[in-house]
Amino acid sequence: MWDKTYWFTLWLQLYSSAIVFNKNPKLLNNMHKFRSCWHVVALTCAFISAGPALAAGDPEAGKIKADTCTGCHGIPGYKNVYPTFHVPKIGGQNEAYLVSALTAYRQGERQHDTMQLQGQALSDQDIADIAAFFASLGGED
Repeated sequence: MWDKTYWFTLWLQLYSSAIVFNKNPKLLNNMHKFRSCWHVVALTCAFISAGPALAAGDPEAGKIKADTCTGCHGIPGYKNVYPTFHVPKIGGQNEAYLVSALTAYRQGERQHDTMQLQGQALSDQDIADIAAFFASLGGED
């Protein structure tokens, strides 16, 4: 397969030879067109790959999916029995933060056995919906 480095090197060689030697101004014009085309292709690929990340969560669907979450995160001042630690009430939390945190738990980048197991069962859309639901709630009083 041809990688980006190959195409960039080829473009640079053709572009620089047209500038340095000025032998073929038409080639120089074509290189400008190619560069513009390359930017369009790169931006299109970036937007396509970011599509799932830009998906909006549905708070109503998230309310149903977050039923098990509220058992711990819906109780003000809740502390786990063993090992003992404070469980944060996440109503009103920033939606992007919740998506990031749940995704990190699912991928094993954040350490908490229970949350990692919960995260593994969630799709990207589930995470977006749950985050939208908790973000739509009011914070702690």
